[in-house]
Amino acid sequence: MKTAKFVILSSPGFQWTAVLMLIFSHVFPGSIDGVGVDDERRIRELEGALIAPCCWSQPVSVHRSGASDEVRAEIRRLVSEGLTNEEAVAMFVSKYGKRILAQPAAEGFDILVYVLPPAFLIAGGFLLKALHRHLVRGKQDQEYPAFECSIPSDLADRIEKDVLERSG
Repeated sequence: MKTAKFVILSSPGFQWTAVLMLIFSHVFPGSIDGVGVDDERRIRELEGALIAPCCWSQPVSVHRSGASDEVRAEIRRLVSEGLTNEEAVAMFVSKYGKRILAQPAAEGFDILVYVLPPAFLIAGGFLLKALHRHLVRGKQDQEYPAFECSIPSDLADRIEKDVLERSG
């Protein structure tokens, strides 16, 4: 009886069926559970757009926890029901609040997230330029005292005579 089981598994028909199943599962990903390729793309987008509600630190797409698994399952269900991405996101926002969004909406107080970093970068550039200009101008305007050396006058006359002779 044991040999009969191995005969079925090693039959050419079974092997071809297994090979075809593997090929079709890679060619048509997600089609087995009723979710198409376009829906899989939408699911990945939604998973990247939402933060895991357990610790609020990572997107659902990379976070591994029970709460993020529940959100993933809910996303699959909503997409399979035909909701648009905007409707699905709105449903999660109504359930968890704006905190669930990986990227805050560019409206109201949240617009500061998009406006302040470039503003601080530009202001910092102007500040560095003004500081540099102040430091450079301060050194250019400063007069350095002439070097004074007291040497005997006969030695100074000899040096001056030698310099005049050499310079021609």
